[in-house]
Amino acid sequence: MVGLKPISQKDAAWLYNVVTDNAERLMNYFPVTVKQVSSLDAARSAIVQYEYQWQQNEFRVYVIKQQLTSVGLLFIKHIDTGHSKCELAYFIDKEYEGQGIVTEAIRKSLQVAFDELKLNKVFCKVDIANLGSCRVAEKAGLLQEGIMRQDFKLPDGSFVDVVYYGIVKEEV
Repeated sequence: MVGLKPISQKDAAWLYNVVTDNAERLMNYFPVTVKQVSSLDAARSAIVQYEYQWQQNEFRVYVIKQQLTSVGLLFIKHIDTGHSKCELAYFIDKEYEGQGIVTEAIRKSLQVAFDELKLNKVFCKVDIANLGSCRVAEKAGLLQEGIMRQDFKLPDGSFVDVVYYGIVKEEV
């Protein structure tokens, strides 16, 4: 069973380890997280910031759980109550890829966005070359709405096209 748990200080060591163990594959898409979580103390500080942003209703970070094991992170970000929408971002430890865990976590996050946050739309932007993440978004029920050319800048300075996926409350 897949669940979402708000990140807390109890997760600091796990957060540091999962980011460190996956840093090479996360660096292009989660460079801020990789830099924020460069040590155990930095992980603790990042969680303090996440908790503050949660209280401000700006940003939420959830630990993705498979049974009792922490396996990834799901971010609800750019929460825009004025336009009633938010963006999702997610990653999973390389050991747990391909098991449908993130797809289920996204479905659970849609319940949070629509029922708890009372938003109307959830979207995510995925590098067009990241076929695995594209499949995850589609399996979770998000629809491709378009391709945004050179919309995301990688740490090396190059730009990539992203697929924009979205879902509105009435589609769930």
